[in-house]
Order: sequence, then C-alpha cells, then structure tokens
Amino acid sequence: GGSSATRSGGNLPVPLDALGAPNCSQLVSDDIQQPMFADPQGTAQIGVGIPNDVVLLGRRIIGQAFVIDPGATALGIASTTGTRMSIGG
Repeated sequence: GGSSATRSGGNLPVPLDALGAPNCSQLVSDDIQQPMFADPQGTAQIGVGIPNDVVLLGRRIIGQAFVIDPGATALGIASTTGTRMSIGG
C-alpha cells in the first residue's frame, strides 16, 4: 500500500471486528493488492522488482497480508501486523 494513515473511503486503521474478524485491522491502504499462495507448510512469499534508480533511495514500502483461514474468524480471514521497509536503507 501507499499509506498507513488513509485509504480510499477513510482513515486507517480500520478495525474488522464488526465484519466478524475480531482483533484484525486493516493497517495499510488498499491501493496495491497482490494475491499470494502458501506452500504446504503455510509459508507465502512475494517478489518485488525494484528498478536500479537513485530516485527510489529512501522510499518507504509498507505492507500487510490477509490470509484466508475459515477457522480463524467468522469472516474466514486472519491478518498480519503491518510491515515497513525502505529502499536502500
């Protein structure tokens, strides 16, 4: 996502308790979405290509994953805590 403060339709975080996912919140804007699939051990990875461009140095990348898990909540999802990274440092 591009933001950890706002999303289309309002501010972040968005608690998902009322939708049937207690203790889950949307922490990152939903302007970028990427489906992932887990291996049999439950691990999922995503590769992100970053161009070799000095303009990108120091740019922030934030992310969060939502996992389809029918037994986790009434909504059938679980969420990770968000993560923040920066390019080149």
